[in-house]
Amino acid sequence: MASIYGILRKCWQFCPSCVKELKGIKRIKKNVHESTWKYAKYDELYDHKFYMGRSAEPYRIMADTIFNTLSPTSLIDVGCGSGELMNELKGRIGRLGGIEKSHAAIETCKNKGLEVAECDLTDKISLQACGAKDLSWDAVVCLEVAEHLPEPNAEILSNVVDELSFKRIHQA
Repeated sequence: MASIYGILRKCWQFCPSCVKELKGIKRIKKNVHESTWKYAKYDELYDHKFYMGRSAEPYRIMADTIFNTLSPTSLIDVGCGSGELMNELKGRIGRLGGIEKSHAAIETCKNKGLEVAECDLTDKISLQACGAKDLSWDAVVCLEVAEHLPEPNAEILSNVVDELSFKRIHQA
């Protein structure tokens, strides 16, 4: 069953463009979004549309920096999204893995031939299990993930990332 956020989002899709352009509608949409998104299911927020149209260039630059600075032989990307960074690192690092919660992102990663495990990023035991399949990760990356989580879960995520490797790049 969809959340109120999901229901309103579907209704918006069928709203005629002449209504969407009415004065004040954008403000109303923003207010409704801000008051309902926190009740949304994870996959309602992070669906295929969320991951569409991302430019590879920033990820190419990050991949170059990670590879040249850390020189990892293995790397796990925690909250890898649709795998743009992993895709840029593919072929340069011997063992590459990702963990993600969004089904749309996981499907996109698998279509790119990337190895990604489904993991609840808000649960410590799940996070440890996903990352601990092989504790010998040479490096861990966790970029722009914590900002999407409730505050207590963001701290849990941060602590688990710290446990996965001595070489880590972690940005909220």
